[in-house]
Amino acid sequence: MPFSIMLALALSAGDNLTARENAVLAKIHQAIYKMEYNDKRHTKLAQFEREVRFVEAGTCKRLLSKVSPESNAYGDLSFVQAYYNVDFGDNLGRLLKPYKLWKDNPADFDKKYPSVKLTDTMTHLDHLPSALTVLYLKRRDQKPLGDLLDLQLDGGPSKIKYYEVGLLWQRHAAEMLTI
Repeated sequence: MPFSIMLALALSAGDNLTARENAVLAKIHQAIYKMEYNDKRHTKLAQFEREVRFVEAGTCKRLLSKVSPESNAYGDLSFVQAYYNVDFGDNLGRLLKPYKLWKDNPADFDKKYPSVKLTDTMTHLDHLPSALTVLYLKRRDQKPLGDLLDLQLDGGPSKIKYYEVGLLWQRHAAEMLTI
C-alpha cells in the first residue's frame, strides 16, 4: 500500500493530530500491513519490532486518547500496545470490541464502524484472526489463542481464521489442545 494512502488513513483518525503524529500512525499501519500479509509471519516479528519500537508503544498510548474509538487508527494503536504488553488486557479488549458488537448486533456494527469495510486495519473483522495470531506468537499467552479459536465468523473472515488456525496447528498443536 503506498505511503500516501496510509497517510490519508492516518489523517482520517482525527483532525487534532500533528503531522508527526500522522506520520507515526502511517508508519505503524505500514508495519502491521507488511507483517500481516506474510505466510512466514513468525519470522516477521523481528522486522516489525525494528520498524515499530517498544518506545513507540508509549506514543500509541497517548495517541489513543486523541483518535476516535471507531477510527482505523484506534485498532492499530491498540494492537501495538498489546504487542508490547502495555495494558495488554485492555488493548486486547479494544481489538475485540468491533467483533463483539458485530456478533451481538450487526446493524449497530454497520452504523458504528462504517469505514471498517473500506480499509485494511486491525479493527476490520477480516484482520482480527491475524492480529490474535501475532499476539499469541509474540507473547505465548493463551488468551489471544483462545479468543482466536472462539471467533464465530462467516464468509471471508471465517476462511482467514481457519487459515491462521492451520498455520498455528503446524507448530503449536500441543498448546492449542490445552485451550
